[in-house]
Amino acid sequence: MKNYEKKLPRVTIITLNCNTSTDTIECIESIQKNSYKNYDIIVVDNASNENDIKKLKIRFGEQINIIENKENYGWGKGINIGIKYALEKFNPDYIFITDNDTICDQAFLKELIEVAEKDEKSGVLGGKIFYYHDRNRIWFTSAKISLWTGFIRFIGRDEYDKGQYNETKSVDSVGGCSMLIRKDVIEKISLFDTRFFLADAEYEFCIRANRARFKILYVPKSIIWHKIGTSRRKIMDEVSDSFLIKMDPFGLKRHLMFYKDYTTKAQFISVVFFYIALILPGKTIYTIQEYGFIKTLHYVKQIFSHSLSKK
Repeated sequence: MKNYEKKLPRVTIITLNCNTSTDTIECIESIQKNSYKNYDIIVVDNASNENDIKKLKIRFGEQINIIENKENYGWGKGINIGIKYALEKFNPDYIFITDNDTICDQAFLKELIEVAEKDEKSGVLGGKIFYYHDRNRIWFTSAKISLWTGFIRFIGRDEYDKGQYNETKSVDSVGGCSMLIRKDVIEKISLFDTRFFLADAEYEFCIRANRARFKILYVPKSIIWHKIGTSRRKIMDEVSDSFLIKMDPFGLKRHLMFYKDYTTKAQFISVVFFYIALILPGKTIYTIQEYGFIKTLHYVKQIFSHSLSKK
């Protein structure tokens, strides 16, 4: 058994924590029960209070590596800090990224590695993601990205699993809470784009990886359950006005920056039209439902104040 394990590719698992140690502990405990054994765990803490970090240290000790950031750098930059640390300390063959409000199936990592090792062109792989509180209802399998409309469609969203998404295949993008990245990809295209503070960095990364001729693969036998938005809601409860600008719940960055980088002029004009006509109203409704009318109104006010203050 020991000789077999030495041959296993080394994986570093990275997750973020921001005053959500209860979720992080549950996530790590599920990872530690997984059947694949050649891995290390890094928790990148985005400026939690001392008590929150203390809970993690008491529970896991030297079983995990904790990086303590002095400020909340968001998802993209936070994950990048973890990746740099992993490459320097562990030199892994793969990086696996997950959100701290997830629970992993025992075979989640083994299934991803098996597929990756059979296809040397594979670069980014992700699994089937279910709702934590509705265990057989799908939250995400993969994403379809349209460079004409700006829509990012979650395949399988809210469907109950009847085996309809059980085929391993190439996709536009996998999700940021179940993302296995071959080290070669990072060496070729670099890290996540830190302009995306909380959302969409994974989609932009997958576009770059695909254009660098790496496959993006959906692996349905790799399963996790996601609580959906726990960390985001925690952040929104505590944010400053400047933080609201970074959060970008209306997707302004995605449509003014993300698509401009990867579309033709005609495509970008089309994206802007669809954003104003269809996406913005939906984003507004979602933001009100998620964070409340008062906080949404405050966010809009800060957006306009921020924009008007720029020369």
